[in-house]
Amino acid sequence: MSTDKLLNRRVYIRIINKCNKDCSFCFYKNDPKQPTEISLDTVKRIVRKEFAMHDKSTMLRVGLSGGEPTMHPDYKTIATYIANIAPNGVLLSFETNGTKLNDPEFLEFTEIFKKENAVLKISFNSDLIDSDPEWLPRLIEFNRYAVESKLKFMLGIRYRDEDDKQRLEKIIEDNNLKSSWDSHLYFPIQNVNLYRDGTLPNYDISWIVYDCDGEKIYEFSNQ
Repeated sequence: MSTDKLLNRRVYIRIINKCNKDCSFCFYKNDPKQPTEISLDTVKRIVRKEFAMHDKSTMLRVGLSGGEPTMHPDYKTIATYIANIAPNGVLLSFETNGTKLNDPEFLEFTEIFKKENAVLKISFNSDLIDSDPEWLPRLIEFNRYAVESKLKFMLGIRYRDEDDKQRLEKIIEDNNLKSSWDSHLYFPIQNVNLYRDGTLPNYDISWIVYDCDGEKIYEFSNQ
């Protein structure tokens, strides 16, 4: 699949609001909801509606996030449904903090990222690296596995300032970390909290966010 094919509509679905990490810059800190997770039926309703609305000459990108989506008991079923609903019209992206990269169950799931329309996005930032001494070795091992297995994945790099960005880039270079699908993605950290500030960061991308209760919580568009 060519990454030149424009994605005119991006939908992000928080499938769970629980996380096993506590990144300081998380958009969703202070979530007033009790720990909850979205149902497969609700995901189907959202994806069908959004797919019906988007321009069929482009692809609808559906991203699964959280919290940490691998904590949802049905994350594999949800991701598989999205990847299969319209292989030529929907691109699945699955964003994880990487804590389960070496789990056999997760590795079995990653077979889905051999599909043309599915990509794994691994969060990469100083909070994750510094909070867990096993996090970076786990990523390095998975990176080798993913390259050998021809899985499509990318690193989503969040940095605080130029010094932090240079530090992360050196870690990437020193450990020969390579995204196998497109290039690494870079996002400057914006200390914005949805529940505190009533907004999400503007990365100049049209996107729609659905919360884990199935409600649309934010919509941003440059158009």
